Amino acid sequence: MWFAAKSRYIDLPYHNFDHSLDTLWAVMKLADKLEANGIAVNRKVLVGAALLHDADFHKPLDGSGFETKEARSAAIFADYAEGFGYTDDEIELGRQAILDTTLNRQPETPEGKILVRGDLDNIAGDYQTGLVQNTELLRQELEILSGEAVNFDDYAIVSLHVLAAYLSCDLSLGPVDDTYAEWEARAIDNLRTLASSVKDRSRLAEFAALLGDSALGDNPD
Repeated sequence: MWFAAKSRYIDLPYHNFDHSLDTLWAVMKLADKLEANGIAVNRKVLVGAALLHDADFHKPLDGSGFETKEARSAAIFADYAEGFGYTDDEIELGRQAILDTTLNRQPETPEGKILVRGDLDNIAGDYQTGLVQNTELLRQELEILSGEAVNFDDYAIVSLHVLAAYLSCDLSLGPVDDTYAEWEARAIDNLRTLASSVKDRSRLAEFAALLGDSALGDNPD
């Protein structure tokens, strides 16, 4: 599966095979936490889903037959998983977990929540080397894929709206997930710091609506 997944990525600034490995590492740590507290998760599904959750990200959707990149990646996972001996139930569980990484979709299974958390893990890390650096990498990536220049502030505004939408979903893994509140708080604090750097704060209304007016500080204007 590792080699199969690697063949579905190119050397983009952010959505590359290293990102899938980073996601896998974060996913396995969350699986460790659940299993240490007696909650079973399907690691086989998590490995395949993490490795392939952004498969073919570099390819355009037009003419692909898929409405979203997540739907295409989920189908790629299902094709490979069948060949690697996953059961029908495991294929569906992994497919749904990848679909759960779609914007504005609430994950319903532990595997889905784990994958989304793993995919977003770095936004709760160091502000400069995590959120800011990755926002810049994603900006560069959009320029490569679109062939158009993208201003950092413009991309940061889009990114803030997207990440706030993900964080507005319930990603907690339950009572045993004792570090979730801390992780979420760090992530939101990082987003607020990035929002404070945006020059045209009037364009952050959706971000504030998702995380609360306090997301823009004492003076949202």
